[in-house]
Amino acid sequence: MARPAKEKRYTSISFEIYEALSWDREKLILALDVIRKKFCETRDLSRHGLTAHIMPRERSEKPGELYPVMGLVIPTSKHFGHFDTHSILSHFEAWSETHAITELLEEASGIGVPSWEELVKQGTYPVDPRTLY
Repeated sequence: MARPAKEKRYTSISFEIYEALSWDREKLILALDVIRKKFCETRDLSRHGLTAHIMPRERSEKPGELYPVMGLVIPTSKHFGHFDTHSILSHFEAWSETHAITELLEEASGIGVPSWEELVKQGTYPVDPRTLY
């Protein structure tokens, strides 16, 4: 008997970058990748299993229109404890008080980061291993 597919749950997290990058999907993917590496996947968080993924999602204000967003997979391990997305947002907001959002693009390597079309096809970046079975 086949087991039911596990539901893939992401905790969405919203950074104030969209207006500053003129809603340009390619730039947003690059900026979100830097944010993912810089704020979401620090050694302290990733060692407990927190992962961040960039994925296309519909904007509630514009039904049918997709944009790249950040989704977190928050572990349920008893060793991880409670995680509040506010901590990542507060680190990002503190950084953005002294930096321009466009500086994220200067830090972006772009190596291996998918284009908008590729992201839509593959679903998540990096590929979420939970989607491979």
